[in-house]
Amino acid sequence: MTVCVVEGDNTPHMNTKRKLTNDFFDTHPVFSLEEAVRYLAPSGKKSSAIEKLKYHLAAGRLKSLGRELYTVVPSGATADSVNPDPFLVAAASRPDGVFAYHSALELLGAAHSSWNTHTVFVDSRRRPVMLKGTSIKFLVHPTPLLDNNVQNLGTRKLERRGR
Repeated sequence: MTVCVVEGDNTPHMNTKRKLTNDFFDTHPVFSLEEAVRYLAPSGKKSSAIEKLKYHLAAGRLKSLGRELYTVVPSGATADSVNPDPFLVAAASRPDGVFAYHSALELLGAAHSSWNTHTVFVDSRRRPVMLKGTSIKFLVHPTPLLDNNVQNLGTRKLERRGR
């Protein structure tokens, strides 16, 4: 039996890249472009990560949620049918954010109802993110908290699907 080896055959390398991408999508149901660059472009090239994301957007594997924010489309679903977890969207959008008011109660499981507006305190404002039937508003921390540099007073960190 004769085996022909083609120089430059990078099939194992391509499988490694595909596995890295699949692992990233499995562990990051919602992510920012910054996270994608960190995991999908080891060289740190933003353009390389953007090309990969464009490919997966065109293939229907990802859905853009707004500027530099993406969600993974589960297999068997369409991008139009995906409605990501608003808490994961807010966390990916602003990792420094603190959920406030009714949103904090919902996240803790202490709310008696679900609202369609989620509020997050952040260091600098950002436009709201609109999802199907839900909006996420980013507000600057209240002045008394900023003046005393206690933005995290009375808060605690919670994990939700790896975030």
